[in-house]
Formats: sequence, structure tokens, C-alpha cells
Amino acid sequence: MSCTFLKPILRNFLLDLLISVSFDRNPSNTKQIRNGFQPATPHKPVEMFCYLNPEFSEQHPAIVEGLPGHEVNVWPDEKDHPGFKEYCEEYYRKMVKVTTALLKGFSLALGLEEEALGEYFKQADTLSSAVFIRYPEMEDYPNIIIAEDGTELGYGAHQDVDLLVLLAQSNVQNLQALTGDGTYRDVPPNDTCFLVNAGTYMDYLTHGVYRAVWHRVKHRNIDRLSIPFFVNLGYHDAPQPFYPTTTEPTETCEKKESVRNKPLKYGHFLQKGLRDLIVSNGQR
Repeated sequence: MSCTFLKPILRNFLLDLLISVSFDRNPSNTKQIRNGFQPATPHKPVEMFCYLNPEFSEQHPAIVEGLPGHEVNVWPDEKDHPGFKEYCEEYYRKMVKVTTALLKGFSLALGLEEEALGEYFKQADTLSSAVFIRYPEMEDYPNIIIAEDGTELGYGAHQDVDLLVLLAQSNVQNLQALTGDGTYRDVPPNDTCFLVNAGTYMDYLTHGVYRAVWHRVKHRNIDRLSIPFFVNLGYHDAPQPFYPTTTEPTETCEKKESVRNKPLKYGHFLQKGLRDLIVSNGQR
């Protein structure tokens, strides 16, 4: 799927932002956890800017209720970075449209109605996030992880804790995915298309039909950008997990139904999953 609506100037624009930004991460909301600029640390030598649903205002019901994961975005000063907020919000809304189209395809491929997955993905309350990640070139790069096979990693093996991830990336090879034979293979980069990956919630929801692939990021000491859009449902959404429609014998279908996963509230799933991911990669 093409990501050509990413402006050609975006890379330099973001590099400038991530290099020069100096605003307080939480100037107006001390409860912020997800949104904001995160500088490189000894445990995580990457810089990133994460922002959430533009629909989250002070009057949004989830903000008023104080639900975890919901924050009103805080932006760098417009004078220093003119047009940045406007561009980011436009990009988010376009990614919502892309996601809506993808979910129709995922649903139809499972033999379901076109809106089976999309009915739980709504612009008004999605917990999706867009993240601009810069991997800087450094003289003395800290915290290089050495995998069991000897590969130097910038980020260890993990599964994405989301419904889907849509990744726009630089044309620098660094991503590896675990294959059926138990080895990690390079994923060819392409800076003109999105790489789409299923998350652990999609895996749970479809009983493993859409697998959440284990993957990792190789250490490459090259200044580059990665722009994932993490697709999440709403906090209270808890769709019934299902099996695809099938022509299997009735006995097999009945056996599957007896081991059907239970509905899992998305907000609780996301909270626990992100916490476990952070801890497992040594970021806390």
C-alpha cells in the first residue's frame, strides 16, 4: 500500500524537529505518558515524538473520565515549527482512512461481513498513535543488544501490542522477522509503501489466523527515520473473538467453538501489553 501522501519534505522537517526540539514534554498535563517528545536515553538511544487522536480534547468523554491512555496532545511552539501540528493531524486522519480500508479487506479475507472489524475502529475514540522515530548516528552507540545468533540489535525481539501496525520507513534495511524455520530474515525496506503487520490483539481476535509476527530491529549506525502508525480500538471495545467461516466438517467446527477466546476489553489489553513490552526490552 502506497504511502505517497507523506510529504517529501517530511524527513528533513522531522529531523530538524527531533534535533532541535526543546519544549517540556508535559507542559500542560503532568499525567501525560504516551504523547510528547522523548529524547534518547542510555536505555533507549532513539528520539521520538508520539501523538494521539486529534479528537481527544478537554471535553472528550474519555478525557473527562480520566481513562488511561487518553491524553490531549501537546505540541511544540508553532513559531518554531510552523505547520507541524496541522500536518500531523492531517496525517493521522488520513491514516484512519487507510486503516478503515485495510480492515474491510481483512474482514472479507476471513469470510466475514465487510464491516466486521471496522465497526470497532472509530475516529472518535480510537487509541491509535502515530510515532516519528529517529535513530541517530552516534560515535559511541550505547545499549547495543547482542542476540543469541550474534546479530547486533537496536531493539530486541518482540510482537506488536496492537491490532495492526502500518509502518512507513527509510530505505535502510534494519528490520528482521522470525520465519517458520526459527530464523530471523531481513525484511526488504521500501520507502514508498507501508509495511503492514498484525498485532497481538488481531492474533487473539482471530485465534491465530492473522499471526503477530516476532520481529526485531538490527543495529545500523545510520541516521534514519521510522514512522509507525499503531492501530488500536477504543478503550471499552471488546469484540467477540471468532474463527473464519470455513467448509470444515461440523465436528471440527464444534471443537473450535469450544475453545473460543473470551472477549477482552481493549483498553485493559493495551495497558498491560505496553507495560510488558517496555519492561522486556529494558526501557524501565
